[in-house]
Amino acid sequence: MEIKLIKNGHPFWEKTIQYAMNCNWKAGPFLAKKMIDNDFRDWERVIAAVEEEKIVAYCTISEKDELPERYGYTPFVGFIFVDEGYRGKRISEQMIDLAAEYAKELGYSKLFIMSGERGLYEKYGFEKIGDYKTVYGTIDQLFVKKISPIIEYRPGTKQDLDDIYILIQQAIAEMEKHGIFQWDDIYPGREDFEKDIDNHTLYLAYKENTLVALYVISGECDDQYSNGQWKYDEKSAYILHRFCVSPAFQNRGIGKAVLQHIEEQIKGMGYESVRLDTFTENPFSNKLYLHNGYEPRGYANWRKGKFVLMEKKL
Repeated sequence: MEIKLIKNGHPFWEKTIQYAMNCNWKAGPFLAKKMIDNDFRDWERVIAAVEEEKIVAYCTISEKDELPERYGYTPFVGFIFVDEGYRGKRISEQMIDLAAEYAKELGYSKLFIMSGERGLYEKYGFEKIGDYKTVYGTIDQLFVKKISPIIEYRPGTKQDLDDIYILIQQAIAEMEKHGIFQWDDIYPGREDFEKDIDNHTLYLAYKENTLVALYVISGECDDQYSNGQWKYDEKSAYILHRFCVSPAFQNRGIGKAVLQHIEEQIKGMGYESVRLDTFTENPFSNKLYLHNGYEPRGYANWRKGKFVLMEKKL
């Protein structure tokens, strides 16, 4: 028995499509169509269990499942199906273990499942969070499993300034390739990060000793934040600034994983909500925040133009 992580172009992609299309589970044809249309994000995968070149089980790991986007949970294991002749052999556990390893490589610290099964996923280390209304209007259980991410986090130091500046310059070049003129040689500057380090508010994310992201969290914000129609108490809010993911690691789920870590860090500090601003002409950052449960609260105007003020309840 082999458990394989596959994407479009893999030798078992077409075999999994055919198996899902013809299996005796009503959701199988829906997955088959998603695979035919390649309706997957760059980092999302199908997991297939293979016995003597034959598909006997499958599942997916993806950004979302049947839970409404406003909750911000990610990633999910979904479409779990095992052929009747192979049930009772813990194949679903093996597929979930591979999904967890893959999520760990992407930097996630949690893995989620929506299911009506009772007493099954608890055996695999999941805990029930509660009952949630799905996008289909039904009620289902949400389970979570904690995993140890490969991404490591630590405070930034003055010795890191050269690496930080290189990452920022790479990010500026990447944005400008897409016509996004959000940052430049003036902001954010080296002195901004020096101040962040002095204030103990700058954090770095590393994967295999490579700097993949950085961010600043603090209680300080510009006067323009007074333009926001904030929903949650200012005293319980913390601000995310200068969040940047290395262009070499974009579109691989790293941004979502680091954002999830930031939220857990802020919540662990005793705060109940996150505030931030994002450039109106940067569709990539806007999409990231909206897909992770952030809501617009107004606009700020700075040298580069208009920025959306956003907020999320933790």
